[in-house]
Amino acid sequence: MDKLKRSFARHGIGLDDSDSDDSETELSTESSTNGETLKPQSNGLDEYRKMVAAAMDYENSAARPSKLFPVSSTLSTPKRPLVAANSYFNDQFFDELRKKLVIATAASSPYIDAPVISSESELMNSPAFKDILEKGKQMDLEIERLRIEEQLLKKQKKDSFPPLDEKAMNIVKSAMKQRPTPVVSGFSVDLMHHDFATLSPTKWLNDEIINFYGQLIMERTKNEPSKYPKIHFFNTFFYSTLKDQGYKSVRRWSKKFDIFALDYVIIPVHLGMHWCCSVLNMKKKRIEYYDSLLGGNPTLFKIYRNYLQEESMDKKKIPFDFTGWSDYCPKDIPRQENGFDCGVFTCMFAEYSSREAEFDFSQEQMPYLRQRIVYELCTKQLLASN
Repeated sequence: MDKLKRSFARHGIGLDDSDSDDSETELSTESSTNGETLKPQSNGLDEYRKMVAAAMDYENSAARPSKLFPVSSTLSTPKRPLVAANSYFNDQFFDELRKKLVIATAASSPYIDAPVISSESELMNSPAFKDILEKGKQMDLEIERLRIEEQLLKKQKKDSFPPLDEKAMNIVKSAMKQRPTPVVSGFSVDLMHHDFATLSPTKWLNDEIINFYGQLIMERTKNEPSKYPKIHFFNTFFYSTLKDQGYKSVRRWSKKFDIFALDYVIIPVHLGMHWCCSVLNMKKKRIEYYDSLLGGNPTLFKIYRNYLQEESMDKKKIPFDFTGWSDYCPKDIPRQENGFDCGVFTCMFAEYSSREAEFDFSQEQMPYLRQRIVYELCTKQLLASN
């Protein structure tokens, strides 16, 4: 009995031990066992739900005896006075609770036109109830369709980190061997062994590796302009030059293109002993800053705002319109968990941003990504694509 009391109490129903030997348990405001009209009150739905939940809680508990037993009690709800009761908590009792819940639900539903429903049978056969069931079936079918569609999309999605085959790994191993001649040449730059050595485990990437990688990003966009956003990748010296020497020192860096006609201007940022990535996002009107150590850089945002203003005055002869522009420095991004992978994170932030891809890499992929960057630099082709 104590178990039952606690079960009902958890659902806001009080049980009193006062007895009444001849009365039946009264669970609805008006009911009749002789087929009379059953009229749930407007507050009956919450009450029935509480009682069914409490009863089912008790019914499913290990404390419920297997045999029937009488209980003399008084049922109490927040909106009903105490009512004496003497009932058997058997299967019929629970079925009765379920029935009352169904009828109370229907009576309070905006889909049911009739305010009074005589019986469960009348409810089940009513057009309104059948309409509710049909809508429920259609909703179930739609949910199942979306679930199947999601599974298909997951199967079709390309693996962001395809393993390097034996041939690719041989190229990586060869590139890491010491030699006096360039390992690879391109974009008017020779990458030497000491440059590739910075892609060894635990090493910091140098400017040459990041700049060459940025050229590959632009080359990909150039070769497939209909597939990728319009971008420009400024080299690793742009930000430091702009910061230390002002706009005039970088004024001619954009003489061959219009930054305002681009979608993204990607700028790696070197902070002495740490690499970060910044993006002038022309599409979303925001200055983005991605730091794998989740740091901030208020100075950078001021410098870039001044740069946009002076670039607009110099190239367009009009002030830059900052309406709708914002500074963006998210913290829910891939995070670096050591003191040497910042350069790899920076390359990934730049590469993903250049194709508007969601960041799905993490610290776990850094050893693999170091090898992949070696392979991409040697073949002068990025593996990732839209």
